[in-house]
Amino acid sequence: MNYSIEVLPSTKVFYKRRVGSYGIENYTLMEALKASLKREELFSENIVIYGIALDNPKKISPDHYRYDVAVESDISLPNMKTRNLDSGEYAIFQIDHTMDAISAFWSTFPSLLNKGSYIIDLSRPILERYNVNLINKGRCEMLVPIKI
Repeated sequence: MNYSIEVLPSTKVFYKRRVGSYGIENYTLMEALKASLKREELFSENIVIYGIALDNPKKISPDHYRYDVAVESDISLPNMKTRNLDSGEYAIFQIDHTMDAISAFWSTFPSLLNKGSYIIDLSRPILERYNVNLINKGRCEMLVPIKI
């Protein structure tokens, strides 16, 4: 699996959070966000959406997992909180947006990074990044925070 390196600036996003096991409910939250953006006529080819799993499943119980869906926007979005995404270097993996591809990613990416000179930065969450062009192609990007 190939990846590229990208330096991201700190970015203000609007987000909604759910707490509970990772899974279909995260997908449902993402779909609700996209529907809301479409209703507000904000869903355009310039939109960037993030899925953010905030907790390591090895460290806490599933009923406490936090998952945010977030969107970059220059205007305030109703009923959403704001936060900043952490700046820094990320390894960017582009994958199919399917359950199989995402499962394969989670099981293989640590070994792929360890073969290079990169160390995963556990102080920042891994980000799922979607832009409309990728969404339309059934693809997404996984952004793994790294230290060099």
